[in-house]
Amino acid sequence: ILARRLDQARLERDALEKLNKARELLAKSQPESAGELLAGIPPASVYSPEAREMLQGMKSADLLAATIEDALAAYARGNIPDARTAVRKGQKLAPGNTELLAIDKRLVVMEPLLKDLQSAEDLIRSNSDDIPAIRRAIDTCRKVQGVEQDTQNECRKQADRIKLQLDQALGESERNSIAKADALMKDGNKREAYKFYAQAAAVNPANMSLKKTMDSITSEIAGECQKVYREGLVYQETGQTEMAVAAYEKVLRIAIEGDPYCQRAKEKLRQLKK
Repeated sequence: ILARRLDQARLERDALEKLNKARELLAKSQPESAGELLAGIPPASVYSPEAREMLQGMKSADLLAATIEDALAAYARGNIPDARTAVRKGQKLAPGNTELLAIDKRLVVMEPLLKDLQSAEDLIRSNSDDIPAIRRAIDTCRKVQGVEQDTQNECRKQADRIKLQLDQALGESERNSIAKADALMKDGNKREAYKFYAQAAAVNPANMSLKKTMDSITSEIAGECQKVYREGLVYQETGQTEMAVAAYEKVLRIAIEGDPYCQRAKEKLRQLKK
């Protein structure tokens, strides 16, 4: 009896040593070595339940780590559904895990942005010249870039590529509009030229040279409108109605939208036609 008790005491002593060593190894992030020690604790030992509990915890931790890795890998590929599935799986293992919560928060932000990126792709394929739509698409790309700092992430790579294409499209649109406007200016068609300069300015509001050109055209046309309008007034006051009508109609033809003499000429024509 004494011999059996001594054997049992040695078994429990060895089991406790293994248990304590396993704790040290876990603290040093050596789970494999710790697992071997815990697995070596005999089922008959009083320390066996604690060893089994530690082994189960290690398995859960390994599964959680693998799940987090799966979620991050899916997100890096731009696969939001798979990333969300992995996050949900991990949250069942560890509902309050901060890393999973951070991944889930990023998915919530990124998912609608990816849908907008798809719309931006469609915009490029259609060769659209809708400047406001292009600007909204570029803004979406900037938001994605702000959310995802990793340039190797597929979501970020897609945003970078689309933004580059859209920026190029805007630059080409600006150059084409200016070229058309310059050609019209050479033909003396300031009013139509102004329209194309305005299109270019809508693409690139920071182009100060373009703004100066537009201001110059506006000033010149305003002066012409004022001159022709006053001629119309003279014709009207001297009873030359047809000449007055012709003058006012010329104002409408040459005026830029928003010119005050345009509205005055319209009013005069309305009076004369009565």
